[in-house]
Amino acid sequence: MTVNPLQQVDDNRFDVPLDINLARGINRLAALEPALDAPYFTVCLDWRPDGQRPDLRPARRVFDDQTQELLESLEAHTPPFESLSADVERINDWLETVDDTTQGIVIVACSARNVFEPFALAIPVETELTTGPLPSLRPLIEVADDYGLYAVILADQQEARLELFQQGIARRQSTMIGSDWPRHQQQGGWSQRRYQNAAEQRVMNFAKEVGEEIRARLDAAGVNHVVVAAGEPMASALDSELPQTVRDRIVGHISLGMEATPSQVASATADVIEQVERQQEQDAIQMVQDHRGPGQRTAVGVDDVLAALQSGQVMTLIMNDDFKGDGWADFNLHVFGAGSPPRRHPAGGNVGDIVQVPLAEAMLRLALSQAADIEIVQSDVPADPVTPDDVPDATDPMPRAEAALALDEMGGVAALLRFAVSDDEATPTA
Repeated sequence: MTVNPLQQVDDNRFDVPLDINLARGINRLAALEPALDAPYFTVCLDWRPDGQRPDLRPARRVFDDQTQELLESLEAHTPPFESLSADVERINDWLETVDDTTQGIVIVACSARNVFEPFALAIPVETELTTGPLPSLRPLIEVADDYGLYAVILADQQEARLELFQQGIARRQSTMIGSDWPRHQQQGGWSQRRYQNAAEQRVMNFAKEVGEEIRARLDAAGVNHVVVAAGEPMASALDSELPQTVRDRIVGHISLGMEATPSQVASATADVIEQVERQQEQDAIQMVQDHRGPGQRTAVGVDDVLAALQSGQVMTLIMNDDFKGDGWADFNLHVFGAGSPPRRHPAGGNVGDIVQVPLAEAMLRLALSQAADIEIVQSDVPADPVTPDDVPDATDPMPRAEAALALDEMGGVAALLRFAVSDDEATPTA
C-alpha cells in the first residue's frame, strides 16, 4: 500500500512596515550621480526609544540639534542651503510616519537632485548625520551584511516548517503537514513489528518529501545558511534524506519545539547566525593572508586596493567597520586617490574637478559598481561579564576582534581579486 506521506503544503509571506531586503536600495544609492553643487544629506538614527520614556527617542533630539547647526553653517539662499532646508523639512514629515517597530533609520536625501531614499530598519544603527558629494552607503551595507537572509527548518514526525529570516524578522513560512498513516490499531507480535517498520519508513519518506520542498524554496529565495531544529527520530531522518545541496547549507542545530513563534525562533538562532558571520570574516582574512604576495589574487592596503577597484579587479572587498580616511575623486575622469586632493592632477585633467570624498565610501561605491562582494569586518567583541574587581579602566582601549586586528595590520582594507595582474598584462587565473 502506497501512501503519500506529505498531505498539505501552505506558503505564507509576512508583510512588515520595514525595509528588510536592502540590496536594491543599496544599488540605487550606489548608482546616483555625484552631487557637487548641493550635497547629499545622509541621516542615520538609532530609533530605539528611551528606556524610561518609551514615547521619547533620543535620536530625534540629536537630529533637530545637528540639522540646525548644519543650516547655520551654510550661507542662506545658496543651493546647498536651499537643498538641505528642503531635505530637513521632508525628513521631519517622514519621521512622523515611522512605524513603532522601527529600530534604525537611514535616509539619503538631496532635494536639488530630487532624491529621497528612506529606510526603516529592524536593526539599530549608530546615530550620525553627514553631507557630501556621495551618499553614505556603509550603514546599510553593514546591516545587509550582518543580518542577511537565512532559513530555519523546524520538524517533527507530523509537521515541518521552513521559515526565512532577514534582519531578525520572519519573512516567509512554508508549513508541510504529513499523513497520520500508519494508524496504531493493534499491539504486540508481528503486528507491532510491522507497525513499527511502517512508522519508521513513513518518517523517512516524510523527511525525503519535505527535503525536496525545502530545496526548491531555498533555491528560489537564494538562501545559503540553514539552521535545523528537530528532535529524534526526525533529526536523523532529515540528516539522511535532505538533498545534499540542502545539507551543504546547514550551519547549526538547535533544540526548539514546533510550538515556537517566529520571534522565538529568531531569538534562538541569532547567536548561530552571528557566529557564521564572524567566521566568514575570519575566513576572508585568512584567504588574503594565505595568498598574499606578488602575482597573487589579493590586494592589501589602501593604495593597492584602490588601484584594484579602479581597474575592475575586485571580487570581494574586505573592510573594517571603523575604517576611515580622506580621499579625493575626479568623477569626470573616474580617478580616485587617498589623502588630501593633489595640487596637480595625476591624470592630466583639470585639478579644479577634484573633490574631497570619504575614502571608505568611495571604495564601497567602486566595489558595488563592479558587482563585487563586500565583507564588513566587525571590530568590537562581545563584552564578557565582569566582577567588581575586574572593571576595566575607562582609558583602556576597547578590545578588538581577531579578524579586525589582522586587517588592521593590512591598513584596515584588503581585497580578493578576480584575476592577478603582471607587469605586462592582466592574466585571468580563475
